[in-house]
Amino acid sequence: MLADLPVAGYLFNCTHPAAVAEGIRTLRALTDRPIGGYANRLNAFQEGWTLDNDVAMGLDTSVDVAAFVAVGIECVGAGATMIGGCCGVGPRFINALRDALEARGVNLETS
Repeated sequence: MLADLPVAGYLFNCTHPAAVAEGIRTLRALTDRPIGGYANRLNAFQEGWTLDNDVAMGLDTSVDVAAFVAVGIECVGAGATMIGGCCGVGPRFINALRDALEARGVNLETS
């Protein structure tokens, strides 16, 4: 439905790393435009949660640096050309992902 719109690329943002990876695998077959995602480390939202609720979200501690890096590598392998992090993902995570991708010979452009 978006194919005829002047969209520069598609990103999956602010969701669990596994959801970003699955979205990239699915979308790669549907477009030749750049794709990627910015995963978070938040616990799952409570059922019925909306943006107007005052709900504090904790961090999903199962998404440590190693897990974040593993999913980032998976995303790049699936065709992501943009990868990063959002809520709960800090410089330590991004630096580790960068280092892992560089070690694999992935050509990186950072901004």
